[in-house]
Amino acid sequence: MTTRKEMKKRAKAVLKRHYIIFVVACLIGMFVGSEFDSSTNFLVKGKNGSTVEVETSGKEEEVTVENGITEGSKGAMDVLEKMIAGDSEGGKQLADEIVEDEVESSKEKENNVLGRSRGILAGLVNTMTSGTIYVKLASGLTSIFHSESAISVLLIFISMIGTVGIWAFLENMYQVVSRRIFLEGRTYERVTMQRFLYLLRIRKWLKVSWTMLVCSVIKTLWYFTIVGGVIKYFSYYMIPYIVAENPDIGP
Repeated sequence: MTTRKEMKKRAKAVLKRHYIIFVVACLIGMFVGSEFDSSTNFLVKGKNGSTVEVETSGKEEEVTVENGITEGSKGAMDVLEKMIAGDSEGGKQLADEIVEDEVESSKEKENNVLGRSRGILAGLVNTMTSGTIYVKLASGLTSIFHSESAISVLLIFISMIGTVGIWAFLENMYQVVSRRIFLEGRTYERVTMQRFLYLLRIRKWLKVSWTMLVCSVIKTLWYFTIVGGVIKYFSYYMIPYIVAENPDIGP
């Protein structure tokens, strides 16, 4: 019978042998929002309610920090909000301003590996991060429906579908991917980065996503019973490991 001391010794040996890939797995989970969200707190440079100096369009100004984000910072979601509100001109103007700021910021960096000022990749990145894609989508819908209210409803619907899709097919199921990495690290001497694409290679990504989705829905329903939610949290705790071991298993 394996003792607790022996288990800890083996765990330390596995961690030492696969330290880099384990850290990468955790970092990916953190940045895709799957797990370890609280670990991003170390990235926050100012406390909530405090003011920090930032440079915007060549000018230094003080902005308020709220939830780790400066009050003056704008992004694609701000553009989407304007488009949903029917302010298409304001959304287009904001998207252009964000692109301009990103390009200027990119030019000022000494190590500009991912340039944002020119090239096909730069244009694609700027379109996605600035919210220009929402402006183009709204423009296309306008030419078809000729109704601002209908466009707002469609944009809300599309954003909801996109959010649920990203959660179901990436954030939620990444738990299985990370568990697969940990389990293989425990079993094999060498685990490569290609193992992150294991589910794609065996064509089980959609099936695993469906299994994890069913699990999440059932757990959510159990939370309405209060006591059942606490119990089922632990009852279903090992599901990502079970699915990681056998991706072909059904919900």
